Amino acid sequence: MYYPDVENSRITPQKAVEILKAHGTEMTEEEAVIPLEFIKKFLKMAIKQQVILAEKYIEEAQKRL
Repeated sequence: MYYPDVENSRITPQKAVEILKAHGTEMTEEEAVIPLEFIKKFLKMAIKQQVILAEKYIEEAQKRL
């Protein structure tokens, strides 16, 4: 299975702080690590689920041929 590299995210804690500050939320770089880690985990689960679903549909389509 192929999983995009979400471990090496381009959004650093520093960048997250800048984005949040632009939208009125104050957060330290240390605090920004927590939601970034959650987002990475969520993305991995979502990608895995979509890959598994796509593989299932491919298998079903191959059976019909």
